[in-house]
Amino acid sequence: MNKREFGDHLKLNHAPSRSKDHIEEHKKIIQAKLQNEKDDNIINEKKRRNFKAVVYPDNYTLGSKFKMPIVDQGTLGSCVSNSFASIVQSLIGGELPSRLYLYHNALVASGEDYRQDWGLDVLASVPVFLKYGITNESNWVYNENKFGELPNIKAYQGANLDHNITKTSIPQTDKAIKNALLNDQFITFGMNLYTSFLSNAVAKTGIVPMPVVTKETIEGGHCMHIVGWTKYKDGDYYIVRNSWGTGWGNNGDPINPVSNKGNNGGFCFIPSEYILSDVLAFELVGISISKK
Repeated sequence: MNKREFGDHLKLNHAPSRSKDHIEEHKKIIQAKLQNEKDDNIINEKKRRNFKAVVYPDNYTLGSKFKMPIVDQGTLGSCVSNSFASIVQSLIGGELPSRLYLYHNALVASGEDYRQDWGLDVLASVPVFLKYGITNESNWVYNENKFGELPNIKAYQGANLDHNITKTSIPQTDKAIKNALLNDQFITFGMNLYTSFLSNAVAKTGIVPMPVVTKETIEGGHCMHIVGWTKYKDGDYYIVRNSWGTGWGNNGDPINPVSNKGNNGGFCFIPSEYILSDVLAFELVGISISKK
């Protein structure tokens, strides 16, 4: 499989340290924070024993309510705009929103040179996406050779500014994530990807391991979105839709996660402890249709 599909385009802008010269120092910081999290979890677990826990089903997916087409961002660092566009298409149906239109507007709003493929910040970009509206992909097609160009007038004239797409900040807790999903919210988020995420095994099965942060390298930051949860081989996982095409990952089925056969992938299972760690994942934003 082409290396590009394993995240060759990843940007370090989502990682706490942009410079690879600081990776070793960053590993030590993350290791210490993870140990603190582990200690806190032990303390919190003792406190929770006196309370009756909310019982959630073992598995759930928004795929039972919404269509889940898979996109491919190619070699551009446009994961945030790809994630948002995919969510919007699932929520409202119809044509995929223009991903380059979204990416361009957010780059301009960030103050970065829009001709440079910097990647985006999730929290800062979603409000920009909503402000400048959603235009169809056919108005400004996703052609990597067009990156850095100003979207045409047709894209702006065709933008829907009267949409009812809303955003909500989601606390980084299992309860908050599951409640949001049950309330028909897709949860876009950023996370640090380590070497193991880019392995052939993950590309084939979609089953993501917990990274060994003291031994693995941070390859960069990436944005995807949570669409459900499941138990797999006695482990707790979130079901996540990616933007690396159908030749990567699994089919997202919480009961029978079939490994990709070249055209049925696009999803992955990520350990809940990975996404619940605020040093490994960050910027959780719920996207939904407002109930007017």
